[in-house]
Amino acid sequence: SDFSDEIWTLQFLGSDNTPVFALTAQGPAYTYDLVTSSQKLNLGTWYYLVATWDRAANRMKIYVNGVEKGSKGFNNIKATSTFASGSPVVIGSQFYDGTKTLSGYYGFNGKINGVIIDHRVWSADEISIFYENNKAKTSTW
Repeated sequence: SDFSDEIWTLQFLGSDNTPVFALTAQGPAYTYDLVTSSQKLNLGTWYYLVATWDRAANRMKIYVNGVEKGSKGFNNIKATSTFASGSPVVIGSQFYDGTKTLSGYYGFNGKINGVIIDHRVWSADEISIFYENNKAKTSTW
């Protein structure tokens, strides 16, 4: 319930359809840094969301449809921070247990047509080009 099993998360915060990206450390104490998109999302619309983090540049960013919509430096995550190992990748929603959703956390009711997790930071140009090359794939949804 405190997200201590996560390393990173890309999800909605609250009920206003605002995407956020957070990086979470477990040691020496549980802490996180969070960047919020300046763009709220509309229901019934397809979006391309990207989150990046670069410890060397001390930045985390969030993109919507190939355009940067939020950027923030790390304040709580340090070079000495430790992270959960063996954390699962959960796509769609987060549940406290198998029977209920935590109050204030919202499930996912939509379609996900792809997930990419990479070992390097994509540049803004790469993110924009990938969006432009793939946005037509959802035209029949």
